[in-house]
Amino acid sequence: MHSQAQKQAWRPVTEEVHRQGGTIFMQLWHVGRLAHSSLLPNGQAPVGVTAEQAVGSEVFAHGPDGRLRFMAAEMPRPLSTEEVTAMVGTFAKAAANAREVGFDGIEIHAANGYLIEQFMNSVLNTRTDCYGGGSMEDRTRFLMEVVDAVVAEFGPGRVGVRLSPFGKYGSMPADPLVEETFLYIVEQLGRRGVAYVHLLYELLPVRQHGIGHVRGAPSRP
Repeated sequence: MHSQAQKQAWRPVTEEVHRQGGTIFMQLWHVGRLAHSSLLPNGQAPVGVTAEQAVGSEVFAHGPDGRLRFMAAEMPRPLSTEEVTAMVGTFAKAAANAREVGFDGIEIHAANGYLIEQFMNSVLNTRTDCYGGGSMEDRTRFLMEVVDAVVAEFGPGRVGVRLSPFGKYGSMPADPLVEETFLYIVEQLGRRGVAYVHLLYELLPVRQHGIGHVRGAPSRP
C-alpha cells in the first residue's frame, strides 16, 4: 500500500464492501529475512534483524530462468538503527494510504517469523542497539513504535495485531523468554487501545514453505 496505483485499485474494493454493509481491515507486514533478491529492487539482499539466514526456509521467488518457484531464503543484511526507525514511518504511510481509500482499520502482522517477530525473538535478535534483544523493552520497541504510528492514523479500536507465540515457521529459534515477552506485549497493546490480538499458535505446513492448516483452516503461505 505504497503507490498511487495501489490506492486507486483498492478504493472500489472498500467501497463495495461498505455497500454490502461490511467492514474491511488491511493487514500490513514486512517479511524481513524471508525474502530473495530476485523479488527486490536492483537485486538487493533481503533485510533482517541480524545477518542470520533463515536456514531451512524457502520463499516463492524468481529462478535463474525467471520462473517463479520455491527457493531458499537468502542471507539478509542487518537493518541499521536508522533504517528500522525509518521503517516505522513506512508502516505509518501505508496506514495513512489505507485510511484514505476507505479501509476501516489495520491489522499489523507481527507473527510467522516475519520481520517484527524477528525483532521480538530474544535468541535471533542479537542486536545491541535500542532495538536489541537484550531487554524486553528493546526487542519489542519496533512493534510498539509501529503500533503507535498506526493507531495515530486510525485511532484506538481500529488496529489489531497478529502474533504467533511458540511458532517455528520461518526457521524461528525456540525462545526461552517467549511467555514473558508475549505477556508483556499484550499488556502494552491493551494500554495502546489495540482492538484485538489475532493469535496463531502454529502453522502446520504441508512443506516448510507450503500452505498450511491451523485447526482445519487454510493459512497464508
